[in-house]
Amino acid sequence: MILQEPPPNNFDLKFTLFRVPVRVHPGFWLICVLMNLDNRINPIALALSIGVVFVSILVHEFGHALSSRFFGERHNRVILYTMGGLCVHEGMVARQGKRIWTILWGPLAGFLLGGMVFGVGVGLVASGIVMPKMALGILFQAVFINVVWGVVNLIPVFPLDGGQIVQEVVRWKFPRKGDEFVCTVSIWVGASVALILLAAHFASLLTGLFGPLLFGLLAYQNYSLRKQIRAMGAYYGREEDEPRQPWERDADWWKKN
Repeated sequence: MILQEPPPNNFDLKFTLFRVPVRVHPGFWLICVLMNLDNRINPIALALSIGVVFVSILVHEFGHALSSRFFGERHNRVILYTMGGLCVHEGMVARQGKRIWTILWGPLAGFLLGGMVFGVGVGLVASGIVMPKMALGILFQAVFINVVWGVVNLIPVFPLDGGQIVQEVVRWKFPRKGDEFVCTVSIWVGASVALILLAAHFASLLTGLFGPLLFGLLAYQNYSLRKQIRAMGAYYGREEDEPRQPWERDADWWKKN
């Protein structure tokens, strides 16, 4: 199972940071606007909110990119698109343990950034500085995205980071179970989280349906992917369709030559 990057187009924003190529798909900005529609009346707040999302996701993906470079990868790139962010590796880090650390460093980078922002906010409040409501909102959003989204990203549902970690562990320790098992775990966990969030919404403990819809969609995507894996396994696993050597077809083949 792999993550597919969106095809390039003429409206992509491209730049290089720490020698890592970055491409921002125009769909990324659209999602940022949709996520921050509450700020549509105030264009300054909207711009700042989009900036927070942009920096947060970029830091997350650079956690992946720079850690993989530390482990020897020299050709990776970062893409920001409609589904968030993606770090594409041209070559794979050799050992699963290192690959797991590479995956973990995405959320860890976000936790570090969120902790720094929280510390700055606490320091400003403790020093008696009166902050505008908009500034407090931006600080809260930065902490929420980097900490809460980081925790959500570790839920074992593919292709979230938690699901990718499960995939690496299964391939490393339980290779016979394969990606079908990863999909099964993702289906059950994704559906369970979706139902829990939906119940929280109806109990007025959670506003909005984005969470239930997201995990419901992820569960369905893994269900579809598992069907494809099973279909491929059934096709390639049929012994009668596989070419056999002469000694596999007839134990006495050598007597006939």
